[in-house]
Amino acid sequence: MTIETRRVTRGELIFDKSNILILMLLLLPIFIKNFYYLQIFDTIGIYIIFSMSINILSGFLGQISFGHAGFWAIGAYTSALLSTKLHFPFALDLISALILAGCFGFVLGLPALRIKGHYLALATLSFGLIIHLILLKWMGLTNGPNGINDIPKVSLGGIRIDTEAKFYYVLWFFLIASHVFCKHLKFSRIGYAMQSVKEDEVASSMVGINVTKIKLLGFVISAMVAGLSGSLFAHFMGYISPDLFSLDASIVVVMIVVLGGFGNLSAPWLGSILIVGSSEYFRFLGHYREIAYGIIILIVLIFMPQGIWGTFSAIIKKVIARLK
Repeated sequence: MTIETRRVTRGELIFDKSNILILMLLLLPIFIKNFYYLQIFDTIGIYIIFSMSINILSGFLGQISFGHAGFWAIGAYTSALLSTKLHFPFALDLISALILAGCFGFVLGLPALRIKGHYLALATLSFGLIIHLILLKWMGLTNGPNGINDIPKVSLGGIRIDTEAKFYYVLWFFLIASHVFCKHLKFSRIGYAMQSVKEDEVASSMVGINVTKIKLLGFVISAMVAGLSGSLFAHFMGYISPDLFSLDASIVVVMIVVLGGFGNLSAPWLGSILIVGSSEYFRFLGHYREIAYGIIILIVLIFMPQGIWGTFSAIIKKVIARLK
């Protein structure tokens, strides 16, 4: 088995070259005042957190999921319903979304103990479709295809986060926290166990790893991160409907991680910037935007099979080796 292992200090978990770049992004609202551009950056941030969840499950643990939009929807609808019908504060909305998404992650993780490969892909796909149908048909709870309107903005300590710039800082607080968490998870004992299970389940069980526990834990953690993204998405949009959580959303988030490179901590960042950013950049093409969008994806998949980050890392290593 080839598992990425190294000793990581506490300082490295919080501050490294990539995190310095992340911290620099916090200065963007100071220089960018345009509402439209700030909204794009907020959307990218939400998708980064969402794609972190699939990176944990597929990149670290090696479990395939084509229904992750279901967890995203659970987080979004939990926050939307609690805040509009019961008038819960944002903090309680968020915690409830994490817990409920985690519970569904545990339920979906149970079949993963017996199935894998394309059977697991079909199971997760079915889960996503079931959640989508529930959102469409349960009129009394979700308001069906009409969705939920007037979701309140984030409010912290009596301060209403009612502008794009303010929400940007709230979002990026959770984004940086999620990134640090994923980095700590990957280089922790649990993370090494996940990578071991990904490489060989039989060998992992023979060295004392509880494969059942690790798989369930992976599904729960992944679902909770997706629920976090969904909760933030609901308060950011102010309106949600079942169409936002269809199969397309699950496919997009998988593509984000594939383009960035499965298992790499930078994959969600690079993939989200590429997919969400290019989608907005090519908006002027109208109906032809999807063609340009698809060409970019094909180029990356053909010429960068290891993902963007993996390809550039390999190039840098070769350059350094030649310089030596």
